[in-house]
Amino acid sequence: AMLRPSMLPIVNAMNEFDRRITHEGCGEIDQVRYELLKSLTDEANRCVELGYELLLKMCKSKASSTEFVVGTFSRSSTLKSILKRIIDSSDKVSAKVRVVCSQSTPGDEGILMATDIPS
Repeated sequence: AMLRPSMLPIVNAMNEFDRRITHEGCGEIDQVRYELLKSLTDEANRCVELGYELLLKMCKSKASSTEFVVGTFSRSSTLKSILKRIIDSSDKVSAKVRVVCSQSTPGDEGILMATDIPS
């Protein structure tokens, strides 16, 4: 199967784990695993925060609008977290946030994404 771009950080972490353990003999396996998982988690959280702040800024710039629509045809936990945060922040923006998800065949990622986020 072909790797999706969102899988690249995981592959990079696996390669870094292999490099540290096999080629450099750096520390205990559990410690290296902990450090790499923490790094991945920190980076994912940073991406969510950046995405949320960008959408919030866009929503606020449309202050005279009654609705702010976000469209997606993909499904990811990062996107899901960003969209949930922006929907939950409706008190910070005057516009109602709506998310439109396309079907995205053959994997139906859009349909699955639509079920992942609150309506």
